[in-house]
Amino acid sequence: EKHSYFLTPAMLEGEQAAYTGGDGQPATPPVPVARELDGGIGYVQVPMLNMRRGGEEYATRYREALTTGLQGMDAHARCGWIVDLRSNSGGNMWPMLWGLDPLLGDAPFGYFITRTNEIAWARTREGIMGAPEIDPAVPPAFDLAHADRPLALLMDGHTTSSGEMVALGLIGRPGVRTFGQPTGGYTTANTTERLSDGALLVVTVSKVADRTKQAADGPIAPDESVPAAQAEAAAQRWLMTQCESAG
Repeated sequence: EKHSYFLTPAMLEGEQAAYTGGDGQPATPPVPVARELDGGIGYVQVPMLNMRRGGEEYATRYREALTTGLQGMDAHARCGWIVDLRSNSGGNMWPMLWGLDPLLGDAPFGYFITRTNEIAWARTREGIMGAPEIDPAVPPAFDLAHADRPLALLMDGHTTSSGEMVALGLIGRPGVRTFGQPTGGYTTANTTERLSDGALLVVTVSKVADRTKQAADGPIAPDESVPAAQAEAAAQRWLMTQCESAG
């Protein structure tokens, strides 16, 4: 099982050093970037979200950047959306899903599946999270006038772990088409235990499934296979075709 791993204290120190900028200060961790594309398309890049780089404060800043980015493009995105998960190698999936909330459609968005239990990814009063039951009365965290427009999802072999789970959460929504290359195939969920010497033991504890409870088994294949560098252009062409056919 390739998703479990172990990090010694020395490895964690090396990881933190890798996040240091040229001036020796901690580099700012990435947050989503939104931009308007020609033809009435809203584009958002959704990067990885490593909680070891800033904890809950970083997760909140990440989610808010995603939310405000979508809201700022909403009036423009009359022909649809591009969500770019290329190179999203995972981390904490919940701020990613919460920040994309109106684009997800109706819950559930996916499932964790263990030998004894199924936990839905659903809206709650506290945000999107694993929930024992789905409450259809809980609305999206914010409104988008064009939330139901077609959505193109970009992915590649560096889309892994939580990046793949966000892909699963979007794929089951009507009007979604995926572009690029197969994902990395880390379609399982982990739990993290900190040991007494500061090391981290990360162990896979469940499978993940889409909203139909179809368990993911390895890489997620795109609907339209194109080189990753060409995925955005292919997605734009498809969205424009959808927009023209809808009048």
